[in-house]
Formats: sequence, structure tokens, C-alpha cells
Amino acid sequence: MKIIRVRIGSTGKVVIETEGFHGSSCQEATRAIEAALGGAKAETLKTEYYEQEVTHEETVNHMQETTRKRVKN
Repeated sequence: MKIIRVRIGSTGKVVIETEGFHGSSCQEATRAIEAALGGAKAETLKTEYYEQEVTHEETVNHMQETTRKRVKN
């Protein structure tokens, strides 16, 4: 599940945190929020940023390849 969490502190500091995103899709998802708030002052990238999002089709293809390899051996 993809989640965008926006926290506003008592000093007015805004923190936008994402979960469930891979690669730059988190930046695309939060771009409008950041623009509405006047832009980002700093950014910390999680490990998920460096991961590629795996689609259902890629998972099925990988499973089929693995099954073929097992049958051949």
C-alpha cells in the first residue's frame, strides 16, 4: 500500500514522508504537495528510492523462468 504522510510541527516545519513507493515515484507523488507548500528545503531518500518497482508481469515472468530452469535441471 502506498502512503503519503504529511506532518506539520508546532513551529510550522512540514515533513512529507512516503511509504510503499520505489524509485522516483515517491517524488512524483509528492510534487504537487511540495509545490503547494512552497517547495522542499531538504530531502532524505530512503533505501526504497534506490529500488526498482516490480510489476506483477515481471514477477510472473521471473517465476516462469525459475520454473523452466528447475524443470531443465
